[in-house]
Amino acid sequence: MATTSSPYGLRPFRLDGGSPLGLLQELTLTANSATAFFEGELVSVNAGVITPIGASPTTTRNANTPWGVFVGVNYFNAQGQLVNANTFPAGGFTSFTAFGPITMLISNNPELFFRVQADGPVALTAIGKNAAIKNFTGNATFGTSAVQLEAASVNTTNTLGFRIVGIVPGPGNLAGDAFTDVVITYNQNVHALRNILGV
Repeated sequence: MATTSSPYGLRPFRLDGGSPLGLLQELTLTANSATAFFEGELVSVNAGVITPIGASPTTTRNANTPWGVFVGVNYFNAQGQLVNANTFPAGGFTSFTAFGPITMLISNNPELFFRVQADGPVALTAIGKNAAIKNFTGNATFGTSAVQLEAASVNTTNTLGFRIVGIVPGPGNLAGDAFTDVVITYNQNVHALRNILGV
């Protein structure tokens, strides 16, 4: 049962309709970020600059409007070696751009379903409701995001960033567990590619 808090960020689960997840988008990092990138966290793209988001997105277009989920990075180190990693340090553009391009791998399909751990119990009655996410930090040891669904935010509020579409199936996770693993997707007008306001 999901009785231990062990957040892992947003993990692509499947596409709406059950089709394959598809390809990742490769975007070149063009500027420093004040915070590190961790696998499983949402990133935004504003004026060509990729940054981790710092607050739960809503239907209002702003700096926290998600472009997709960061899943990895390719870059060259000072020895000319290609590095494939699931995390990238704050200020890393200055540290590594002299050695070659820094390519961020983004899972950016707006129709994706994700699995995410909640910070509390989520009941079956939450399916179909909306929710926010929280904890915009990462685990430096494992390179993974600490983002969780905010269980207390589950509601019908139509400006919340995500729709709960299910409970992650499996014997180790049940609805109402202390830290329920749930399946979510972007709400309407939240993802940058589905938000009517461009940048």
